Amino acid sequence: MRYDDILEEVGQIGPYQRKVFILLCVPLAIVAATVMSTVFTLTEPAFRCAVPDLDNDTYSIQDKYHRALVDAAMGSGRDCNVYSEFNISDTFFGNGSQATEKCHRWVYDTTYFTSSIITEFNLVCDKTYVRASSNAGMFAGSFVGCFAFGVLADIIGRKRSILICLIWNAVCCALLFFMPTIVSVIIVRVIQGMSFQMFGIAFSTSMELVGPDWRTTMGMGAEFAWVAGEFLVLPLAYFANEWRRMYLAIGIASLLALLAISLTPESPRWLLDKGKHMEAKIVIGDIAASNNKTLPEGALTKRTGEDGPSVKVWEMFKYRHLVIRTLVIFYNWFCVNLLYYGLSLNLDNLPGNPYINFLIGCLVELVAYVLTFLVLDRLGRKRVHTAAMLFGGIACLLVIVPVTYLPSEHSWVVTALAMLGKTAAAICYATLYIMTNELFPTVVRNSGLACCSIFENIAATSSPYIADLGKLVGGDLSQALPMMVFGSCALLAGLLSTLLPETLGRDLPETVQDALNYDRNSKKNDGDEEDHDISKELQMDKI
Repeated sequence: MRYDDILEEVGQIGPYQRKVFILLCVPLAIVAATVMSTVFTLTEPAFRCAVPDLDNDTYSIQDKYHRALVDAAMGSGRDCNVYSEFNISDTFFGNGSQATEKCHRWVYDTTYFTSSIITEFNLVCDKTYVRASSNAGMFAGSFVGCFAFGVLADIIGRKRSILICLIWNAVCCALLFFMPTIVSVIIVRVIQGMSFQMFGIAFSTSMELVGPDWRTTMGMGAEFAWVAGEFLVLPLAYFANEWRRMYLAIGIASLLALLAISLTPESPRWLLDKGKHMEAKIVIGDIAASNNKTLPEGALTKRTGEDGPSVKVWEMFKYRHLVIRTLVIFYNWFCVNLLYYGLSLNLDNLPGNPYINFLIGCLVELVAYVLTFLVLDRLGRKRVHTAAMLFGGIACLLVIVPVTYLPSEHSWVVTALAMLGKTAAAICYATLYIMTNELFPTVVRNSGLACCSIFENIAATSSPYIADLGKLVGGDLSQALPMMVFGSCALLAGLLSTLLPETLGRDLPETVQDALNYDRNSKKNDGDEEDHDISKELQMDKI
């Protein structure tokens, strides 16, 4: 029997599978908390140059004399320049040459967060790019981890790989607590990013525990686990209130997660692939017992767990029709991640209380996943994804209106539009994963998803630089420029996704030829009575 057939016999979902899934959600939440903690650990609060020779200078104005000193010492660019001839001892207020020079000391607003990586290492003015590089390095590490830990998970097993990733993340968090320079911080964050592959490993493990009819539900459940990890960031940021303590808290949470994973079994699918039939039989027996069923005699054979022959993903590029479809899927993966991570990491750049902004961001993402879960099987994957992508792109582009025409007291409009964009990004993210699984034929599905992860990580690595574009240009466009880039990419992705076929209620394509026939079969099912000579069309479509 095939593995999926066995799951249908012993129960596609039951108490034991639900318990294991809940335990697997713990590392999913840990990854989300580690990634999204960046919003606070790398936050850039309001700042200005410190008054020269004033040792007790603070960002908040202390009295009238302090106000006079600040106004007298600051040049035209009070964030990065001071008057070169200012001298506090003789209260010379720069009435001479009015020449300015770059300041080398700053004071920061500590209203919301006592200390961040930005404030401790003074990554402002001409060092603004370091923040984006630090985030990009983390995602670059995640890109490497996809391959390194992906291979490791196939060699030593899913469970052991997740345990190693959790320890890896905890050690990196502990190292960050002691790092003395920004270079060492960036290096550790790159290494830490490699451990994020535990999300993919835990996700695939949960998929391998349930039957085919429940994998979409488990996929949506993983998205809810991600949101739970985001909510965890709020109390950590509020009570730690300092970047080193915050990473230390996440490291402790990673160690506690070891207990949860130690209670989970190894993936029975992996055990069967490695020929460990006795161990797989124990796990499948536990599943059957919890569902009040029994494993049929002789169900497990040497061929159980095999998916049949597989081919390389470039088989999809032999036909023009599939080339277009595959490239559209890849571009949508790029844009969805660019939009999601760009808007998520841009939360601290939005006006208002960063804690409130982050909370709203978590809530709108939660609502987005609930809406997706409710409408996906009613309206269809293509309609939901296309509409959300177009809506998100338009919401981001509309930011130019309040930035240009509305006074500063209406800055909440910018925040509202950004949250609408994030809602759309979350819907697209959840929908696209399901669409991709249903569009790639079985023989190239794994390699196709691996290629999608490449575009996913390229977008994640690029998003910090785009999110910080406003800091480089300054002025009125500082808030609008990143949103315009995100919106333009999303709008194009939404338009291109109209070229994809609907997958709701369709049989999964097994071969490349099945994938090529997808649109033609859809037309015939919709009432097109014209007979198609499939083999002739295949030959004409072949590159």
